[in-house]
Amino acid sequence: MFKTLGIFLLLLIAQINATCVIDAAYGQSTNRIFATISRNRLEILRKNAVPNGTKLRVLCSATNYVDSTCRNGQFSPALPTTNCSPKPDPKHEAVQDASCPAPATMYRMGYRLGPNHFLEIYRSCYDVTSQRSLFSIHEIDSDTKNPPRTGCWRVTDVVVIIPSFQAKNIYRRFNEIFNNQQTYITSPGRPYKFNRGHLTPSADFGFCDQMRATFRYINVVAQFADVNDSNWSRVENWVRRMRDLHGKMTVCTGGIGVLELDDVAGNPRDIYLVRGNRNPVPKWTYKIIRSHSNRNVHYAVITYNHAENPVQPASLCTPLSCVSLGLQVSPAPNSGYTYCCDANDFIIRNVQNLQNVC
Repeated sequence: MFKTLGIFLLLLIAQINATCVIDAAYGQSTNRIFATISRNRLEILRKNAVPNGTKLRVLCSATNYVDSTCRNGQFSPALPTTNCSPKPDPKHEAVQDASCPAPATMYRMGYRLGPNHFLEIYRSCYDVTSQRSLFSIHEIDSDTKNPPRTGCWRVTDVVVIIPSFQAKNIYRRFNEIFNNQQTYITSPGRPYKFNRGHLTPSADFGFCDQMRATFRYINVVAQFADVNDSNWSRVENWVRRMRDLHGKMTVCTGGIGVLELDDVAGNPRDIYLVRGNRNPVPKWTYKIIRSHSNRNVHYAVITYNHAENPVQPASLCTPLSCVSLGLQVSPAPNSGYTYCCDANDFIIRNVQNLQNVC
């Protein structure tokens, strides 16, 4: 018995030692793109550690790259130390995707490498007419060690209402909606009432270039700052813990409905940050996770995007116990009421376009 156990431990140690790790300092300093090569196909690398035998392509462009293979815990040849000039810049491009309902368009964000290869970081379903991010889709993988948060918000040509996310303009818009009779936002400055909430979060990625690519306005919705900083942050961290437990997962994140706030007479007003029913503040935000290796790990979590309402809203699904799934949320109203759901039940009730996708 002890001999068998000893052999098992030796094999386990050998397997761990055979894993190649991209050093954190190197990953933060390089501006190169990392992709795996399998059957002559390239796929963007989403984690910092790869098993023995993995073939990497470390790219500046489609024609400027170095191929390296993980052999017994070392990359051979060694990963290049020089940076790219010019630096690769991720772009968005429209793609056909039946999950993104018209008139919205699906945009994928990543790197175009000639006519046959696109290294996708995430994709976002965006309605140009209403200037609304409906949902995003991305994959996350285990063994991802996150570098420090990095990135600043960047313009994409399909989003024309970027100033509407600024605090001073949200303050002005609220006074317009409520005829200067509102107490929701009392100042054009700090403390900020709304955050630019990522759909695909930067912290889900292990490389700085992928993190920076999430700071695009096709990947954002307006969230109450208290909700974004409290329960929504807990949900995002829970997703990463589930990734560490269950490995590679598909994650879908989006908004549902339009937030309503009462005026001084108690009448509900829809909250659009731009006139003409554009850039709506979602009433709910949701995440759906689906494990690639465990079909039982398939859940949805929804958070009420309202920090001013003490009345708990009805769920959009048949609730599950969040605690049983390892998710602890705050019951405080300003944290954003949060429910956990069976994913299939939630999808059928609310986002049928995501069936067999998320």
